[in-house]
Amino acid sequence: MGHGSSTSFDLPDLAPFLKRLSAKITGGYTAKVISHVADLAARMNHEEERSLEYRVVFKGQHVPLNIGLFKDDPAAITIYFHAPRALAEFITSEMDSFFGERGM
Repeated sequence: MGHGSSTSFDLPDLAPFLKRLSAKITGGYTAKVISHVADLAARMNHEEERSLEYRVVFKGQHVPLNIGLFKDDPAAITIYFHAPRALAEFITSEMDSFFGERGM
């Protein structure tokens, strides 16, 4: 695995971004997972870290997707994605598009 992508989101922007990824990431990446990650991020204490591991389907292949969360600000979350190269590159591309569309 070994490829990563990370950024910080204001908490209200996290769930919409995670939902956006579900257009191409399937399998174990369900609406329930998206809700769990977003709810967990909102409930975490300041300076708390969490690590989540999933098996997902990307481009027809079952691959690991590890998500790390770090609550470095009460109103924001830093999220780390670790995945095979193609998936990590897709996530990075989606981050760029997401922030670009919002003028961020």
